[in-house]
Amino acid sequence: MVNLISFKRKGDSEPQETFIDRYVDYGWSVTDAPRQYHVAGGAIILSTIICPHVTLPARHTKIRPNLWAMILAGTTVTRKSTSMDLAVRTIGEVLPSDDYLMGTDGSPEGILTELQARDGKASLFHRDEITGFIEAATKKEYNAGMLQSLTSLYDGRQEKRTLRSGNIDVKKPRLILWCGGIKSQMQEVLSIEQIRSGFIPRLIVASGTTTSDQIRPIGPPVNVDESEDIKSHITEELYRIVDFWMPKPKVTSITLGGTTAQRTVMQGEREMSATPEAWDRMRWLTFDAVKLGENSSSPDIYTPMYVRLADSIIKVAMLLAGSRRSLMLEFADVCDAIRLADVYLDSATEFAKAVEESPDINPWEKKADKILAYMKSLQSQGGGPLTRSDLMRKFHVKAKDLPDVEMTLIMRGQIKLSTRNGMNGNGTKTARERVEYYLIERERISDDTLSVPPGRFRKETPYS
Repeated sequence: MVNLISFKRKGDSEPQETFIDRYVDYGWSVTDAPRQYHVAGGAIILSTIICPHVTLPARHTKIRPNLWAMILAGTTVTRKSTSMDLAVRTIGEVLPSDDYLMGTDGSPEGILTELQARDGKASLFHRDEITGFIEAATKKEYNAGMLQSLTSLYDGRQEKRTLRSGNIDVKKPRLILWCGGIKSQMQEVLSIEQIRSGFIPRLIVASGTTTSDQIRPIGPPVNVDESEDIKSHITEELYRIVDFWMPKPKVTSITLGGTTAQRTVMQGEREMSATPEAWDRMRWLTFDAVKLGENSSSPDIYTPMYVRLADSIIKVAMLLAGSRRSLMLEFADVCDAIRLADVYLDSATEFAKAVEESPDINPWEKKADKILAYMKSLQSQGGGPLTRSDLMRKFHVKAKDLPDVEMTLIMRGQIKLSTRNGMNGNGTKTARERVEYYLIERERISDDTLSVPPGRFRKETPYS
């Protein structure tokens, strides 16, 4: 992929091999998923291990390296689930699942209750298909406020709710989001409001496909020894990282009334520092993100996407320093984070562009556009009628939602409903009527066709 825009600058340090680069090599040795998926996976692994134990004090805030990442796959082969599962399994090699994995279903109160029980611990919210979750959060009343709550938790803010059953108080949220979805479906359920609210910009968006020459056909495993060797090196490196960052007992002395006593406490959260050169590079990164947004076609859409991506890059830089088992963030760490995340700048731009082109279209209108395009394609190929059940399966439309899609197309003047008597194989009429859909442009619609109110159909409703 050729980057159309970039955060790189003249004078950046030469690329260094990082843990994430080594993990990408491992991921590529076991699956043909796009490499950018493994870059995101490697960052999520480091975030899960390191984020509960370190902050970077900055002006007016403390930066914590918890990441949110979303893989958006196309309709072709992408190995989205495979690459996501690989990252989670790799974490499981060095951490017990109770130490990092949380449940992924439930109401806002259910999620907050679990985070309260995990206060101060890494909480990996792993959801292979996030589309339904986001759709429910935006449409169902009992999920109202879920995305806003998650957005607040991303920044590590205390979240408190008062319920009839009691109070929920999450004081130290350490939420990491690792999710995926189909790009076209995600664009259907999202609107510009999810960008303006800050939820989507907080996600690193990774999109890509595996080309035909990259696909590895099914067959016996190859290079097993080589893959296992790479895996063992990755696991050993992660064990060293875990050992460095896990809290350790610390002996302190207390003197009271002339008597000195010792007590053992667990090591607390540590603070990372940055070199002056690293701070300068991070300031330029933020400046470039703001300028890119301001010079775009829709600053209110692109600016939050770019600025939040720059924030995520700073978090990745912290993780790279942490993977070196260092409490000093170097200039090279920032440059390597920019290099690794540069591909996501294109993904964020592409995603924001899709939202920009139809910011106010509701999900039914988006679905209707796809149905209309398919009907036109079917007509041009001389295809026959399409039944309601076939269309519902193809476009994932529920029976209760179909009248909304139909009404959208009817009110636009793009289709017309008509009733016709069914015919037996011998040419005689049957008692059963069928409702057919025709494009308005089609000449074979006669004036004597009888309009039918939307939503009143028989078992099968053919489309044509």
